[in-house]
Amino acid sequence: TITHTETGMTTTQAVTVNRVIASIEVETPPTKTEYTVEETFSIEGMVIIATYTDGGTEIVTSSCEFSPNTSTALKINNTSITITHTETGMTTTQAIIVSLPTNWTVANLNPNQQYVSEIIDSTTYYAPIPLGFTTVTGTISTGVVIQDSSSNQFVWVPVNESYTMIGDASGDGTFHNIGDIPYIDDNTTTALAYWQASANGHSGTITSMGTYSEPSSTAGSWETGEYQAMVSSVLKYGGFYVGRYETGGSTSAPVVKSDVKPIVNINWNNTTVARNMYPSASTTYGVISTLIYGIQWDSMMCWAKCYDKTTPTKSSVANTGSVSADCYKNIYDLAGNVCEWSMEGIGSERVGRGGNMSMLTEVYYRHDWAPNDYGPGVGFRVCLYIK
Repeated sequence: TITHTETGMTTTQAVTVNRVIASIEVETPPTKTEYTVEETFSIEGMVIIATYTDGGTEIVTSSCEFSPNTSTALKINNTSITITHTETGMTTTQAIIVSLPTNWTVANLNPNQQYVSEIIDSTTYYAPIPLGFTTVTGTISTGVVIQDSSSNQFVWVPVNESYTMIGDASGDGTFHNIGDIPYIDDNTTTALAYWQASANGHSGTITSMGTYSEPSSTAGSWETGEYQAMVSSVLKYGGFYVGRYETGGSTSAPVVKSDVKPIVNINWNNTTVARNMYPSASTTYGVISTLIYGIQWDSMMCWAKCYDKTTPTKSSVANTGSVSADCYKNIYDLAGNVCEWSMEGIGSERVGRGGNMSMLTEVYYRHDWAPNDYGPGVGFRVCLYIK
């Protein structure tokens, strides 16, 4: 209103008064504030208000942007969400907690790359990268390959956490009353039964291992303890690592590399060398190495879909990785180069798996041998479980 002071006459002038926002804040936190890595932030339940200079308030949630946004996978170092009012540029934050899956032990992982992830059939799966190792190639569905500083290479074998690895209802850690082995393949999570070769070498799916056992019926306390620790790690981290190649080099300096001669003429008693690669006392690596267990062999071959594969025989043992056709999920030499000792037992004997250069037997095949037996086509493979 405009008033002439001498006459008192008035008129008006229309004006627009814009309210000024003084600040924004989160009045109601979102329903979810704790996440696992690779999940995305959700604003569900969240209320953001703007406070004006005149003291009034207004809900402005829909006028805000978020960083990381609601379509960006969260990482372990994301501790808060930055909220920006798009009109004024004013910001506030919302604290969040992002954790590694299944309470992984961070100290045993590579601090620069703790995991590889992949969404398979709408579910996120993880391959932890252990301390002392870096990634080389592959995805979870094709086979994540890692290596140490000496280029020894291993492949992640995922085990679906919806199942138990040992399938033993009694919980005593033996191989009897076996259920299905879970594996992940081609965007589908499914399961296959264990495989067993009977005395005359025929195959078949089974629901009971009969006299085969793991830990072996002759196992000492160390073997039982190692087996239980391995299974606990597999269930905690969702899988294990297997040697990409048969073990080569020498018993005093074993290697898991391509284009080397596998160690052969070794009996089961001397495969303790597998444990020497990454012993439990090592602080350099976040893993413990073992000879492959039978249950790991079966999990591996079912996931890789190579349980019934063979390769043509040859006159002598080939260098590791030299047969390109014998590669499944980035794992070489499963279908025949050397038969491979395992921790599985049958009575006083131990079990070798697969075929070799002169023996055309499938990957699932079981050979029952005395622990002191050896031959030019008998070797072994190293497995790793995360501490």
